[in-house]
Formats: sequence, structure tokens, C-alpha cells
Amino acid sequence: MCWHAPSFLREYQMRVEVSPLMTAKKFEGERRGTSVRRSDMRSVYGGEDVEAVLPSGELLFRLVPSSLSADSRKRLVDSFARAALLGDSNRKSVVRDDARVPRGSLLAGAFDGRDMAANADLRKRAKRSVPMRPAWVCRTTPFSVKNPKKWANAKPAVAEIAGLHARADPAGWSAQTSFVGRVLEEYRIGDGYTTLTANYNSNTAIHNDAGNFAECTTALAVVGRDFRGGELVFPRFGVAVRLAPGDVLFFSGKEWHGNAPITVSGSGFRLSVLLYARRGLEKCTRIIDPRNNLGVAWTPTSHDTRFLQFLRALAAYEARTGRIPPVGAREGSLMIGEWVRARRREWSAG
Repeated sequence: MCWHAPSFLREYQMRVEVSPLMTAKKFEGERRGTSVRRSDMRSVYGGEDVEAVLPSGELLFRLVPSSLSADSRKRLVDSFARAALLGDSNRKSVVRDDARVPRGSLLAGAFDGRDMAANADLRKRAKRSVPMRPAWVCRTTPFSVKNPKKWANAKPAVAEIAGLHARADPAGWSAQTSFVGRVLEEYRIGDGYTTLTANYNSNTAIHNDAGNFAECTTALAVVGRDFRGGELVFPRFGVAVRLAPGDVLFFSGKEWHGNAPITVSGSGFRLSVLLYARRGLEKCTRIIDPRNNLGVAWTPTSHDTRFLQFLRALAAYEARTGRIPPVGAREGSLMIGEWVRARRREWSAG
């Protein structure tokens, strides 16, 4: 459970309790992948600080209106608007119901928990020469790799959203930062996130965020101008949230949700930026040198400098001789053959 902070720790104008209209299993069978309907929006909240909780006490959403500074709004637009419009993350949940509205979706940060190609390659190499278990190699998105200046520009805005998150959902934020703290630094976005999605005029069909860290909340910031619609709807509960530019919402992504259609006027647009933590990323390891033909991976906290010296010596021996070092082989002053045999014994025992 993510929400259990005493109410006196936080301030809000309204707190409501919402109840499901049908069971989760029945709802999934009937509505998964369908578009949001007007009848799904029995109660619409917006323009005021409101918190909605389930009968169990878990947080469904917390809206903090007009909370994002003008500087952060500009940074989000400058960093992600054009990239999102030109991008296509191939999200299956994006609804493409109106060709007149330009739309796109961008994925940034770390994603998916596994780089399938890299892991397959490592497994092949491990069978031949690597004296340890195949690694779980994660991947960063092309946007993150190719746009360091845009990432740097967005950092103050992400930090501001994280500060709001910590105050709006303190217990959940604590659990989320604890999880992200187990993720390698290169796969983190600040202290509490691993992945960012930017949607340009994109509304989504009903879905849940099954790949995210389930215990806590997703941050959603909206910027833009001259748009209507796009409410975030929780149809199983009959509630929706209408977000204006500068609003920030924190919500439970494990609950079924989707967006109402979006319309824009003239040069208007709606950019929504979501920040969240992907489950599985805590298992990621770092590749020592992807250029060598070993592709050895390791968790940096688990091996000391001596271990790394042997790994580099192993790579040098194989590169020089084209074969696995036999017992008694040396590389410089290191007994690399004995070390390989010992590691293989550990691997077999483990």
C-alpha cells in the first residue's frame, strides 16, 4: 500500500473517497483497450487541490493545481515538445482518432528492464568464455543518448516535480526513492524516477501501467495552451481529473485509466510529461567494455579492484590469443588460468 500518511502531514482543499463500480477482473474483460466514454466521467475534478483515496486508504490521485513554475513549464516545452511531436514510441494505448490533430509520443530515460539483443549476445559469449552468469543488461532510450543538452535543460523542472511529489505523497515517495536507490545511477532520473514519457496531444485508451513499480505513484505535469479535453479518467471509479497548464497530478498507475479526446485551437497544444519508475531496473548491471569480445557485465558494488584487474587481464588474454586461458596461463603477473577455473567453480556452485 502506498498511501498511509496521516492527513495532518499534508494540506489539501478537498479529500474524497471513491469506490469501484465493478470488480477489476470484470472491468478488464469489458473495457481494457477501449476508448474513454463520456459516461465514465461521472465526477470531474479540477482547479483545486484535491486528493482521492480508495476505501482501503490507498491513494488514487492527488491534484496540485498551478504548482509548476513558469520556468519549469518552459523547460519542459523546450526539451520535449518537438521531440514528442516528431517521435513515436509505438505505445499501443495511444488513440489515433483524429488525423487533424498533430500528435506524437516520446519515451526517455531507461526502459524495459532488459536489452534483449545485448542479453542474447552475452548469453552466447558466456557459453564460450565468460566465467560467470549472463548479465541482465538494460537499455536507455535513443532520446536520452542523443540529446544530453535537452536532458540537462529539463533537470530543474524534473527536480521541481520531484519536490512536489515528496510533499504530496510522502509515504509513497519514500518507498519510490528507496526502490530507485537500488537502480544504477545511469538508469535514474533524479532520486525517484527511471523513465519519462512525453505525450504531444496524445490521448490514451484504457490501460494500466503494469510495467511500472506498482507500490507508488506516477507524476503527471501538463503544459501547453489553447486546448480542451485530455482529462485523465479512472472509469472503474467514474472519476476524471481536468488538468490545466501548470497543474501536476500524482496518481496510481496500477489502476485502469485513460484520456478523454483532445482538441486544439490554432497553434495550441497539450504536452503531458509523465515521470515514473519501471520495475525490473533494479536488476540491471553495467557492461565493463562492450567493445571487447567478452561483454562481461558486473554489479559495481559486488566486486573489488582486484576482481576488475583479473577481468581486464582475461579480456586482454583472449584478445591476444583468441582462446580461453588454460590452467597455468598468465597475463602479466596475474595467474589468469587459475582465476578462470575458480570463477567457473563458483558459477557452477551458484
